[in-house]
Amino acid sequence: MLTGAVRWDTWDPAYLVPDPQLGWTVAPDRKSADGLYASGRDGIRTAAPGLPLDAATSRARVALIGDSNAFSLEVPFEESWGHQLERRLGPAVAVLNFGVDGHGLDQTYLRYRRDVRAWKPRVVLISLMGHELLRTMAVYPFVSFLWPPCVVKPRFVLDRGELRFLNAPLPAYEQVLGAGRPARLPFVDYDLGYGTGDWRWRLDHAPLALRLLTSAFPRRPVPDPRVAAEATVALNSRLLTALVESVERDGAIALVVVLNESRNALLEDTLARAGVPRLDVGECLRGVPADRRKVPSGNHYTGLANEALARCTAPAVERALRDAAGRPQFLARSIRAR
Repeated sequence: MLTGAVRWDTWDPAYLVPDPQLGWTVAPDRKSADGLYASGRDGIRTAAPGLPLDAATSRARVALIGDSNAFSLEVPFEESWGHQLERRLGPAVAVLNFGVDGHGLDQTYLRYRRDVRAWKPRVVLISLMGHELLRTMAVYPFVSFLWPPCVVKPRFVLDRGELRFLNAPLPAYEQVLGAGRPARLPFVDYDLGYGTGDWRWRLDHAPLALRLLTSAFPRRPVPDPRVAAEATVALNSRLLTALVESVERDGAIALVVVLNESRNALLEDTLARAGVPRLDVGECLRGVPADRRKVPSGNHYTGLANEALARCTAPAVERALRDAAGRPQFLARSIRAR
């Protein structure tokens, strides 16, 4: 995996770049090799590269944050969730798409705090699905998910119930690729793929004959407690509440949009423990014919499904915008805090 990791400038979505805090993010003023994606001057998805968002300053702003579903990967800008939502909300509202492919909930939290809050959005749509919770438990996505360009990402842990940034600053790209073997990677014990795959015993210590035998008769790995289901729920629920609290302290209204087409126990347990209000759009998505819901890869939503997301989220966003406009910022924060 280390030798197979490729540099970003040789990977097709060249609008993504390494980031010393987030692991990777959308670069400003870029366009993908296939022409499908573009980013504006501020590293936000736009219709064409280099577009400024100055025109949005006089409009009420809605920020859309999350992973590739927020970004609307594999469809053009005109078919994206954010663009179709903006059209429904009308010319007085700007929807700013801060989604980043492959981000976990932890990276979404950090991106909000660093990149989104400065835009002072009135409403923040937090797109959430089950796999984002697993990404939170990874340190090296190329280990956990076989994503070669995504070399390293931030990893939080809970320390007496509070969030602690484990690997800040992030290891340098060269340090990771020069590790030689997985066991030498910093904080690899906290990686989901390493902790559940029993890498250390099978790859670093066992003789070749024993490794061959265990390959023929594999045993069920025992997950490391640091990446087990309970740890996953505990960490992600705390991240979600911290994100919502950050949005509300900034005087905005947070809307957690749950993309659950089918039951996901990990997601349900996390939401139950976090106890935050959420908007479940699973029924809206299931209303789109199954053969037209996902793009051919099966990984992301079609323009038709994104239109359904826009249709189903628009009423909640409109109510939140009225609430945000109808009361003073300090009063809004006080009411939501109670």
